[in-house]
Amino acid sequence: MDDDAPTELLLIRHARPQRAAADQGVTDPALTELGTRQAELMAEALAEHPISVIYSSPLRRAVDTARPLADRLRLPITTRDDLAEFDFGLDGAPTAAGAVEPRWRAWARRLATQRDDPDLAAFRLRVAAAMTAIAREHPSASVAVVCHTGVINAYVAAVRGTEDTFVHRLGHTSVSRVLVPRLGTPVVRTVNEADHLPPRRDHAGAGTGPPDQGAEDTGAAGAGANSP
Repeated sequence: MDDDAPTELLLIRHARPQRAAADQGVTDPALTELGTRQAELMAEALAEHPISVIYSSPLRRAVDTARPLADRLRLPITTRDDLAEFDFGLDGAPTAAGAVEPRWRAWARRLATQRDDPDLAAFRLRVAAAMTAIAREHPSASVAVVCHTGVINAYVAAVRGTEDTFVHRLGHTSVSRVLVPRLGTPVVRTVNEADHLPPRRDHAGAGTGPPDQGAEDTGAAGAGANSP
């Protein structure tokens, strides 16, 4: 290991989860059969990479995605609560007519006002602090961090200093790489690498729709990789 090398954070979005029913409230779904296969393909693609540590969000879809990689590399999975996804309130809110606002509409409303959302600003600071702590704890190492669309977007936005937090379309088990030097500013090297997945619609990212809800994917696999 080069002691002067930056820490490499491999930010991995979890594999495809089961769809949560509208009346279930906050859920922690397992992976679908497709999601399990996505996790296996990701683990196979990274098996020869010099990963020495694996972190995960405590949510089941992230831990289950991390497990095939951990098994291949014979490494433990360390969960951190500060890697959990942002609570978007996507179960809907009562309207004036008493109906529940659809998830897609709640998401669109939240996204339209993201620059002025204090909860989202706090989430962004929390994620940046978590990634900084991980990098400091593992200098010059290659670290896999299995988490969520919101977490990855928040950290990439914090590193790049963009006003909007949610910008990138991230495919399930896509990999985004950030280099964190001991001194100086982190650098985003890639966003949404998905070459390990077949170029099929059902392997694609969730676009700019609600994160982590098992919604139908709309982007092409690998779309947005190395995007600015």
